[in-house]
Amino acid sequence: MADLSQKTADLGSRMSRIDYVKSRLTEQKTTFKNLLSETEDVDIEETYVEFNTQYATYQSALKATSKIITNTLADYL
Repeated sequence: MADLSQKTADLGSRMSRIDYVKSRLTEQKTTFKNLLSETEDVDIEETYVEFNTQYATYQSALKATSKIITNTLADYL
């Protein structure tokens, strides 16, 4: 009876561990699917518009800076 009880307890702990690992793997699979979905479902049009807006702002800042620097260098000449 003691041996049977020990084997039952061993089996129970192994099954508990397997269930725990299974639930963690299922949860991680769901999490990875969500991350992949968020990565692949990028709205290309929205990203392109945002990029062009930032690029235009950058170009405007460069032009403004170049005009300030040009005027300053002209004053020294």
